[in-house]
Amino acid sequence: MTTIEVDDLKKWLLSRNFKPDFFFGETTSAPDYLDKSHPRYSAKLAATVQVWLAMEDGNLLDGKATKTAIADWLKSHYKEFGLVYEGKINGTGIEECTKVANWNEKGGATKTSER
Repeated sequence: MTTIEVDDLKKWLLSRNFKPDFFFGETTSAPDYLDKSHPRYSAKLAATVQVWLAMEDGNLLDGKATKTAIADWLKSHYKEFGLVYEGKINGTGIEECTKVANWNEKGGATKTSER
């Protein structure tokens, strides 16, 4: 008779990108890169994609350079994505995510919207 721990079985199933509802509940529409239990989860990848999506909110960009707005958002959400090093904010991680998410290579502040 062979036994296996449920957590070990779940890890094995995830490593093969298989998520049966019996073990994982109903599947969500969230992509795998946001699933912290996924074997290839990357905090920096998740943070980078989420900050890029967050920049759809024009208020975050008003009067700020794109790079600054991205970095500010990441600094306010760093714990959510585990961008922590030795218990403090991971400045290098924030910088790396900012570089990847920044679509405005020319730099400069965006124009403030008229309200």
